[in-house]
Amino acid sequence: MHPDHARREATRRKYDAIAPDYSSRYANPTAVATRQVKMIRRWGAPLEPGASVLEVGCADGLVTEALAAAGFVVTAVDLSPVMVERAQERVRAAGLRATLLVGDIDTLELGKRFDAVLGVMWTFFAYASDPQRTLTRLAGHSKTKLLVDFNPRTIPLSSAIATVHAAGFSNISWRPFLVPQRHRLPAVALAGLEAAELVPGIRRIPLGLRGNAVIKAELSGQR
Repeated sequence: MHPDHARREATRRKYDAIAPDYSSRYANPTAVATRQVKMIRRWGAPLEPGASVLEVGCADGLVTEALAAAGFVVTAVDLSPVMVERAQERVRAAGLRATLLVGDIDTLELGKRFDAVLGVMWTFFAYASDPQRTLTRLAGHSKTKLLVDFNPRTIPLSSAIATVHAAGFSNISWRPFLVPQRHRLPAVALAGLEAAELVPGIRRIPLGLRGNAVIKAELSGQR
């Protein structure tokens, strides 16, 4: 078996196994999903309800549900068939609609473009075999902007930005994703952390500690 194929199969089996309890990894799953929806809506070129979003690495549909509830037309993809089943169940139980597909981000070809591509999947750069090639493929699926995350302790910020730029994106910016994974904070604290994500100097402090950062990139002609 080719090493890349073996790695993908191992990843698929891993996430098939943890799918039933996936969202419980977060102390406050709603806060995680809400922050991603806010970034899609207002970070960079704004998106209004009715816009189309391609979510790659959707896991059990935590963010998929939140995007659909916010009025977006969502197509969500994950490598794990069990995750996709859980996502379908979640969206259906909420009385919402989304297109859920089993797919590999390295070979994804949907034959259509979306207003935005979201790949905040803890982390995008860790799951793409060749991040630049995969980002170039995703550029062909995007009309406006793309959001992807990375671990700044394993991939330098400058390298991550350079990779996104080389894939054909511009108007690139970044922020840490300061929604705690293991601790549930009150709304006022979450609002303070969200504001800190965009404060020069302060926003760099978490990069050496824990958590991930998110890159926002847009296509030519966008703000």
